[in-house]
Amino acid sequence: MKYILLLICILFVQLSQAQKFRSKIDLKLDSSDLKGNRIKINNWNEEYAKGKLVSRSPLISLLDSVYYWDYDQIGKNWNLYNKFIYKYDKYEQPIEVNHFIKDFATGRIRINTKIQRVFDNQGRILETIISSWSGTQSQVVPNSKYQTSYNATDKAIQDLIYVWNNSNQSWDLNLRFDYVYNTNNDLISSIGLAFDTATNSWKNEQREVFSINSKNLIDTSTTEIWDDTPKKWTYAFRNVYEYNLNRLVDKEINFTYSRERFIPGFSFTYKYDNSGNEIFQLKEVFNDALKEFIPEYQYVRVYDNNKSILEFKSYDWDAVNKNWEISIDEKYANTYNQKNQISEVVTSFYSDIESKYVIGLRENYYYSEKEVVGVSLLPEPENRIAVTPNPFDQNIKILNAKRGSVIRLCDLESKEIYGGRINFEEEILSLRGIASGTYILIVISEKSVEKRLIIKR
Repeated sequence: MKYILLLICILFVQLSQAQKFRSKIDLKLDSSDLKGNRIKINNWNEEYAKGKLVSRSPLISLLDSVYYWDYDQIGKNWNLYNKFIYKYDKYEQPIEVNHFIKDFATGRIRINTKIQRVFDNQGRILETIISSWSGTQSQVVPNSKYQTSYNATDKAIQDLIYVWNNSNQSWDLNLRFDYVYNTNNDLISSIGLAFDTATNSWKNEQREVFSINSKNLIDTSTTEIWDDTPKKWTYAFRNVYEYNLNRLVDKEINFTYSRERFIPGFSFTYKYDNSGNEIFQLKEVFNDALKEFIPEYQYVRVYDNNKSILEFKSYDWDAVNKNWEISIDEKYANTYNQKNQISEVVTSFYSDIESKYVIGLRENYYYSEKEVVGVSLLPEPENRIAVTPNPFDQNIKILNAKRGSVIRLCDLESKEIYGGRINFEEEILSLRGIASGTYILIVISEKSVEKRLIIKR
């Protein structure tokens, strides 16, 4: 049976001002995000069209660009290696993002990926086209296209994914994802299907099922795989969640389905500060011989008053000596502008050789003020994830995602690279084994489906 663990490889490429771990900004291109101090004006478009608004329009801040720098310890200077440039339509909706990288063969910065989006008159994304760099053509060429349809409550009910056929110079239908909601508009199921060109029909691949309790929280999330022989869905994984009084996950246990039963695999335990920031996370792996959970690693975080992370430390469990050994030790210097928007982040790494923190990375964020012509009247999204660092070398951290959400990492041809679950507010995902390039990260919760473009250097 074809094992495609895909759930909507649709790029939502939204901009967001991520003021958590490292205060990074990802490619979050959502019309309700990245507007600095978001202005809410009911029926603004109507009144503007009628000519009733004659005074100067209010101003909003839009992110124009983000620059990423490496610090040269020998030359003592900063070297630009990545940048993102954003474009908006007259309604401040982000319609294009261009990602540039340093071409080490020429030493110059060149375009790597272009994302273009089409909105309807309600501010909903109808279509996204991704183009990527072609070395043979020395330009960006079409890669994939995503189309989304909605129900009456503006929830996505179906995603269609096309891939570019270079031989025929046309789009070929590839995948489809259907979403089912309960009466409270909670996502309770998502089904991934693959298009079979031989039979010209859709075939089931994978299903995610969410159990929602009376407090409107996820009790369980279950992954099921389609078995074509008996023609039925079969269990694969299940996550069970426990919450504290603030509706934050205290504990999560992951199970794998085998031999007609769910077997414990691993667990996560969390602690938070008074602002709800996750300050501690412990992962334990179930030892079947001992019938108990054994520590694997733990994370510790410290935040500033803007909820941007100041310090991050990771510890690995030494099973032989029964103690914790530090593996990552980083500090972040965050600078904000007059509107309290992040403008610069400098990352320092602890060096065992020099026995001190050494500057390594810098990010700069540039904004511009523009007059408001119209704003989307759609409700603000409940889940605004961010990904950092982006671009990345080995690991990424997924911020603000709801626990129990499904993770899918796909390449630009919609092939899945990784599948898993969000286990805590700041999920760390190791991607050391994948090749350099551009990927699509999808996070699915019971309330929303979010997509991000991420780049591995």
